[in-house]
Amino acid sequence: MLRTFLALDLDDALLRSVVALIDELRGERLPRARWVASTTLHVTLRFLGDTDEALVPALGELVTALGEEAPRPIEVRSTSLLAFPNARRARVLALHLDEGGAVSDLAAKAERAVTALGFPPETRAFRPHLTLARLREPADLRRLFAASSSSMMPEGGRLRALTLYKSELGKEAPVHTSLARFELGRGVSV
Repeated sequence: MLRTFLALDLDDALLRSVVALIDELRGERLPRARWVASTTLHVTLRFLGDTDEALVPALGELVTALGEEAPRPIEVRSTSLLAFPNARRARVLALHLDEGGAVSDLAAKAERAVTALGFPPETRAFRPHLTLARLREPADLRRLFAASSSSMMPEGGRLRALTLYKSELGKEAPVHTSLARFELGRGVSV
């Protein structure tokens, strides 16, 4: 069994600006935060979890089919910080993305396709975001959110590729390996 997920990858400009935001937020001394490494920043479309290796070819075909429906890289801009499950008892600090519905539409198509392959339906509503940090203990982030301003938010950028990732959990950070990838706007599967 593999632990897998479908994700959209950031272009270089967006990646640089998100890394700069993470560097700025590190100074906030969030209790026991595990910051996401620049090499693993992505927008999760659908977490699949334990996946039979026999399904990888079908998921690779799904990546191509979904990628072909997105004729160009998806423009996004960040609007605010976000916390899961909420700002008062946060376990995840994230960056909310305004994507004009393109990412949400792609996530809905991915959801229909993976449930047709036998994956259980997702029970939570999709919210386009970039995870910045995971908190080992719940934290109250309301003060951080009140102090954050639109000027500290990264400039907009593009989501440039749709990727099926295998995720291996490590002591320090997860290792993500691409199993299938489609460059949006180029029509190229890798």
